[in-house]
Amino acid sequence: MSLHKKYLLIALIGTLSASGCVERAEFDREYGPERTLVRDQFVGSIYFGTASSSLSKAANADLARMAARIGERRNLGTRVVLIGYADRKRGVEENSELAAERAQRVAIALEKRGVELERIIIDSRPVRVTRAKEAERRVDIYLDGTAAARPGSLYPILVAFFLLVTFVLAAIIFRRRR
Repeated sequence: MSLHKKYLLIALIGTLSASGCVERAEFDREYGPERTLVRDQFVGSIYFGTASSSLSKAANADLARMAARIGERRNLGTRVVLIGYADRKRGVEENSELAAERAQRVAIALEKRGVELERIIIDSRPVRVTRAKEAERRVDIYLDGTAAARPGSLYPILVAFFLLVTFVLAAIIFRRRR
């Protein structure tokens, strides 16, 4: 393969990568960056009763254990991502509120156990994700190192970088052809 073809192939890959970044940036704008966080580590799930946001004794014991684990990563700049879920026994709006309320209860319980509220990101997903009803009535807890590291989305920066690489490589190819 000639050198010109290699540069052209690299330019093509850069362009395709940039277009993928643009699509991802559009996804972030439409659905919000909190829904696209990369979860580094799953900590655990807290389960709730039907139509309830009250924490059981078992849930409180689990939260104490999870708060200790979260505290171990305090100095690493990690955020705590809470995603609340609810089953479909009620309407969409009521389930949304219940899922958010469950996540807020878990956030308050974690704060009482030493986790700073500034580190907590709350999300709720009232949509049915499994067939087991008890699995839908939960809050998932994740540690996310990328949330603290990036104040905003990096995708526009990546798009600019890949476009720059593409133009530089194209300039090199056309300069060598002269």
